[in-house]
Amino acid sequence: MIATVTTSLLLYGCGNKPRPGSTPAIDAAIVPGADFLIRVKTKEILKTPFVKEAIEKQKKKTAGLNGEQSEAFFNATGLTKEDIESLLISADTDNVYAEVKKGKNAFDHMNAVVAFGLGKPLTLEKLKSGLATMLEKEGAQISEIKINNAAAIHIQSPRPDAANVSIALSQDQKIVYATINQESLKEVLKREENGNVEKLSEALISVEKALPADPQVRMAFLASETIQQNIMEAINTNKDNPGAAMMLGFIKLLQNLKSVSLGMTFHSGAELNMAADLGEEEAQQASVLLNTMVIPMLQANLVKQTGDETAADALKVEHDGTTLKMGFKITEKQMGLLSPATP
Repeated sequence: MIATVTTSLLLYGCGNKPRPGSTPAIDAAIVPGADFLIRVKTKEILKTPFVKEAIEKQKKKTAGLNGEQSEAFFNATGLTKEDIESLLISADTDNVYAEVKKGKNAFDHMNAVVAFGLGKPLTLEKLKSGLATMLEKEGAQISEIKINNAAAIHIQSPRPDAANVSIALSQDQKIVYATINQESLKEVLKREENGNVEKLSEALISVEKALPADPQVRMAFLASETIQQNIMEAINTNKDNPGAAMMLGFIKLLQNLKSVSLGMTFHSGAELNMAADLGEEEAQQASVLLNTMVIPMLQANLVKQTGDETAADALKVEHDGTTLKMGFKITEKQMGLLSPATP
C-alpha cells in the first residue's frame, strides 16, 4: 500500500538547519536515528529533456507517470505531476529490521516517513478524494482520523498481511507526510509545528557529502548493526551449501559493508554514481569480479543495442581504498536507441 501511494505520487536537510532548496516542513520528516535518507528534486527532474522525452514515449501504463491510478489521483485533486516538487524518505533501518523480526504487525511500528513537497496548497478533502479515487480498485478503506488534534487520513488495506498508511498535511498544506506508523506521524507533526529538524549523524552527513555536486536524486545509507548481523547470518547459513556457492561469493563481499551513497542527475542524458564502503579487500575483489564477469557483458549488450561503440564507456567500476565506485552515463541518443518510441 505504501508503495502504491509513493510511486503514484512521485512522477528532494542535514543537521539542524534545512539544506538549500528544502523547507523546514519537509525536513520534519527526518526520523530520529535516521540511517537511510533519499531526496528527489522532482520539479527539476521533470524539466530535463531526458525525462520529458521519456514521458512522451511512455504511452503504456506506468505507475507514477501516466498510469490509470495516478491519473485518477491528479484529476481528483487538481494537481499535476509538475506540482510535486520534491520527495524525502527517511528511515531508521535498525528499527525497521527489528520490527520485521517481531512478526506480521511489525509494520505498525516501523520508524520511516515519506514526504512530498507540493508547489501549491492541497486541502485534506481533495487529498482524501484523490486517494479514494486512486485506490478504488484495490478495495482500500479510507477514513479521516485525528493526529495531534489535527485531521489526517488513514488507509486500511484489504489485505491482512499488508501495511496500512496514515497521511497528514503540513500547516501550510504544501507537504504531504505518509507513514505506516502513526506514532512516527505524530512526531513529524510536532517537529513541523515547532520548526524542528532531527539532527543527522555525522556518519550519514559524511556519506551524503561523498556524492557528486548536487545530484537531483541522492541517497545515503548506513549499514546498521542489524543489517550487518543479517549478512553474517546469511553467510553462516549457506557456507556448507554447494548450491549457494555463487550467491555466497557475492554476499561475502558485503560482510564489512558500512555505507552506500547514490546520486542521479538528468539533463539531455542521464548519469548515475554509486559508492559503497565495503572494506579494502572486499572493494578490490568486487571491482575485479564486476570488471571481469559483469561489466564486459553489459558493455557488449549496450553496444549491440545502440550500434554505438562509445556506449561501452557508459559503465565504469573501480575501487578506491575501502570504497567500490560505480558510474553509469548515457546520452540522449543512446537512450533513444535503447528505448524506441511506442508505436
